[in-house]
Amino acid sequence: MTEWKETPQVKRSFEEALFLRERLEKYAGSIMNHPDKADQNMILDYFHTLYALVEKEELIYTRMTLSEDAECKEMVKTLTEQLRMFEVFDENANMRDVFAAVKKEIRSTLTKLDDNTPLDEDPFL
Repeated sequence: MTEWKETPQVKRSFEEALFLRERLEKYAGSIMNHPDKADQNMILDYFHTLYALVEKEELIYTRMTLSEDAECKEMVKTLTEQLRMFEVFDENANMRDVFAAVKKEIRSTLTKLDDNTPLDEDPFL
């Protein structure tokens, strides 16, 4: 493990992302295995958790791009190359575009599900 991953802030970010992923898996399992028991609140919680995870991953990615750590630079390069394989995004798209598009889609879904969603529009879009 590199020094970058050992910093308290990064360790906490990874722990929080793992917690959110596990929570998403729990919600997804409940919704998929028992769709008749999935209520509106569970579905809303799923999308709010998904949004929080995307924001956490965006933060981790941003930290990686700012790091001088060789492992971080390699991970950023790999993620960028993998992004090019998806034909959903323009060839000039970057991870910021991906995060923005995913968050916009989640906000749109939440708005359709519940008009009282507390998510604000991203002021940088």
